[in-house]
Amino acid sequence: MSKQAKPFGKAIMNDIHGNPIYAKTFGQHELVKAIDENKIIFVNGPAGTGKTFLSTIKAIDYMENKPDSGFTKLIISRPAVEAGENLGFMPGDLTEKFDHYMAPIYDAIGKVKKKVKIAPVTGPQGAQPPKTTATSFYNLSEYGDFGKRVMVSPMAFMRGTNFENAFVILDEAQNLTKTQMKLFLTRMCEGSKLVICGDVSQTDLKKLSLSGFGHAQNLLKDIEGIGIVNMTYNDIVRDKLVKDILIRYDKESYKDNVISNHDD
Repeated sequence: MSKQAKPFGKAIMNDIHGNPIYAKTFGQHELVKAIDENKIIFVNGPAGTGKTFLSTIKAIDYMENKPDSGFTKLIISRPAVEAGENLGFMPGDLTEKFDHYMAPIYDAIGKVKKKVKIAPVTGPQGAQPPKTTATSFYNLSEYGDFGKRVMVSPMAFMRGTNFENAFVILDEAQNLTKTQMKLFLTRMCEGSKLVICGDVSQTDLKKLSLSGFGHAQNLLKDIEGIGIVNMTYNDIVRDKLVKDILIRYDKESYKDNVISNHDD
């Protein structure tokens, strides 16, 4: 997070170096508050606002420091929609294929969970040890018992899944269709909490109207137990240039839409 950002509210937990992690903007503080007060939380905001990072830190805080919460596992999901490029076939098992998409969440886990030493795996005497898969950048087993309680579940395999006593984070939710969003929300069981992160301005679906993220917020906003947090440019905690860049792009997008509608 930005070095210029000042702490906002109480510390959530400490990082691996013992430094406290705070919400650093009003929007981030509202997200932390909404997670504590609701069972389902929608958080919409531009890149760099810390949506995914704070959601992951809160999940770990609940699981590690608040045993009364009852969360026995952290489930991480997102749609495997590529940002304008088709990467084609990728080798490896499910985790190895999907960990490329999970980088922000794995990085957040690494901020607060220390890695443990893993005994090297060797083959029979005189044989070469098995090679590691080059495509796998992250290894949850490096986080010991906590890593065993983290599950990666791509949206493509969500049907039939139940979220029971789980803290669930859905990232890049703007790329879910309405049908997928309904499927995801109805996986919820007793004792679970869902945090749904997205940015409606960055959907990779062909048509914005197909996105189930904004649709779900409008449809469900009056239901008790559902919290909605809308973050703004003022909540961006990356380099200041990120805020300036996003503002320019959004202004250009708005002008293009106006011209397009006028031509129609």
